[in-house]
Amino acid sequence: MANRIMTRNEFLYLYGALPLSTTGALAWPNLPTSGSTPAPTVGNACKFTHLKFPKKEELIRRPDKTGSRTVPAGSPGPRSANWQIDMSLAGNGVGGIVPDSDPLLVSLFGAPATVASGVSVTYSLTDSLYYLSAMSFRQPATANQRALAGALVTSATFNFGAGVNIASASFQGVAPWIVDSFTLPTAAAADSFGWHGMAYPSQPSSHATNGNAVTGFLGAVLVNGQTYANFKTGQIKLDTGVDLSEVFGSYYGGTPEASERNFTAQCSIYDQDDSTTQALYAIAEAKTPVTVVYQFGNVAGNTWTLTLNGVQFACPDIDDSGKSFVANFGDSQASGNGDDEGSLTIS
Repeated sequence: MANRIMTRNEFLYLYGALPLSTTGALAWPNLPTSGSTPAPTVGNACKFTHLKFPKKEELIRRPDKTGSRTVPAGSPGPRSANWQIDMSLAGNGVGGIVPDSDPLLVSLFGAPATVASGVSVTYSLTDSLYYLSAMSFRQPATANQRALAGALVTSATFNFGAGVNIASASFQGVAPWIVDSFTLPTAAAADSFGWHGMAYPSQPSSHATNGNAVTGFLGAVLVNGQTYANFKTGQIKLDTGVDLSEVFGSYYGGTPEASERNFTAQCSIYDQDDSTTQALYAIAEAKTPVTVVYQFGNVAGNTWTLTLNGVQFACPDIDDSGKSFVANFGDSQASGNGDDEGSLTIS
């Protein structure tokens, strides 16, 4: 009898992140295995809530007339993968040690974290590109297992605020392709990336993850140096502007391309008649660039502080659907003077 695959019986392992070569050439053909790249280890495990590893392969339809309204068979087209990993935010639990989600954060910001021993880790922006690998193992071991090789983070969204029990993040990205244990190529001519003839890696016999989830309704919000006690909910979206280029001679995307980043902040506040609320209205209407600091969590080793600079607030939309009026400030863009529009510190 066939085994049905239960959604709770899945583990995620993250590798990297590693910089692309200075020539921009792709350097990620191999899966994490026992060859030139390390095999999965206990320490690569990372908890998550949802994982999407879809394969995208276009069906090319011939446009020529056939003398009939019947559609002829198509042929395989370009291949790509747009993936998503959702998770609760969790620091390592010890100051100065990167979290299990570090490969995703390195690819998002474009640089390894700066470590203050025993205190904090800080992710700051650079124009460099870092790729990672990720593997999903499902139970039983005979199920189809999936892996991302050469994944790049294209965006991330962080959510927190009143009524949010656990702060969360959703990472989206691109990869040349999804490799799986059911269709791993066995012939040298089967692909152009070198995945052929490889045995799919085995899952470690155990796994270890670090840190507790961040409480989403605890923290602090500062706009232009002013604390907002009437803050309700917040969201930060970080778009890296990265994608894979189209190339001739391959089914897969080529050298990554990067355009300008787009970092935005959203927030909602309980509408009040105090001076700080009035100041935020004025900042939004004048489009004054200000620094926004969103801190969520309040436990040492697991406090996340996202800072966006040069934020120009959108004018508020006043919501009267609840018992109190709420002012919703939509996507408000950050700006800077060279790789300084945003940073993340876990302390």
